[in-house]
Amino acid sequence: ICEWILPALLSGLGRADGPVDGKTFITAFAAGAEWGAREHITIRLQYNNNLVPGECAGSRYATIALAKMYGFNKEQIWDSAGMSYCAHTMTTQQKYAEGTPDARLQHGYVTADALQITDLIKRGMKSVHGIYMGGAGLLKSIRHNNMESPDTLTKDLGKTWMWKDNITNKLYAGCYYNHTPIYAALSLMKEKDITKEDISHIHYITSHAGEHVWEPHDVKYNPQTPESAMFSGPYSVAYAVFYGDCFLDAYKPEVFKANMKNPEFVAFMNQITQENDESIKTTFDNYYIIITTKDGKEYKKLESNTPGNQANPVTWEQVIDKFWKSTKFAAVDLGREKYEKVIEICRDLENVEDMRQLFEAMVPEEG
Repeated sequence: ICEWILPALLSGLGRADGPVDGKTFITAFAAGAEWGAREHITIRLQYNNNLVPGECAGSRYATIALAKMYGFNKEQIWDSAGMSYCAHTMTTQQKYAEGTPDARLQHGYVTADALQITDLIKRGMKSVHGIYMGGAGLLKSIRHNNMESPDTLTKDLGKTWMWKDNITNKLYAGCYYNHTPIYAALSLMKEKDITKEDISHIHYITSHAGEHVWEPHDVKYNPQTPESAMFSGPYSVAYAVFYGDCFLDAYKPEVFKANMKNPEFVAFMNQITQENDESIKTTFDNYYIIITTKDGKEYKKLESNTPGNQANPVTWEQVIDKFWKSTKFAAVDLGREKYEKVIEICRDLENVEDMRQLFEAMVPEEG
């Protein structure tokens, strides 16, 4: 949800009628995220049947957040949601299944939609309101046997924040379904003092949702592009074991090609296996990892505490560390002074008087 909303809010600052303070920005994010979380918990999509937010309507949540930041009234927010519903109604998950560059581009499409839609609503345009229970509404069009009651959309609204309990922070790059397997492997290796050279086999027992990065076998164990590698459990875990981390470096075209031409790396990928356990009801955690070493020893662990979830939230220091790692991949190097300014602003975001300060700190100097 975050990856859809934040680009739209940042891009929309320049179209605001006046300064947007930090509290308004945070409130807008919370509004869009809560709408998104409640919708996806209600629907319980077939490819992701657990109680977590998803992504199939990212443009709607981005548009709603932007409308909230602009101070739209209830009628205007519904018009914004309705126009987004008409503009983008289908699932986006196929980009993951095929591992295409759309996974990186789609947030741009969503931001463009949100900006255009809110501009039209500002100009007085109207749209549909029955996006859930109307004749062709979402909850009338989808037939899922395990769908939650529509009351979930509004139950304890303002008291219970479903987005907070279901959104996680990513410390690694690539698909989030890879993150618990990566963390489980690295933490168990550290705990038991196991090296890459010691390992004979790694086996995971995951929820059905976790199968997404392991099957179909021929595709996930033989990714053809860096984008497809982002959604390959075998590639991502092997990279983490080989290099001690799995960040954006793992999916650079030249790094990906080198790994897939390395017989040792490919052989190690095929030493990593996975099976589903229908009794695991969580989506991204409570996975089992079993590492078998070449001397026949077996180490097993239940991983339910990957950093970034509510039980084990990331620290501010971990956030800053990830930020500095990310700066290496900026299209334009902004320089240490600007990067430190970004950290300073975000550290006290709710007290920022004009969020354009953050935007300006993220833009290169002219010339």
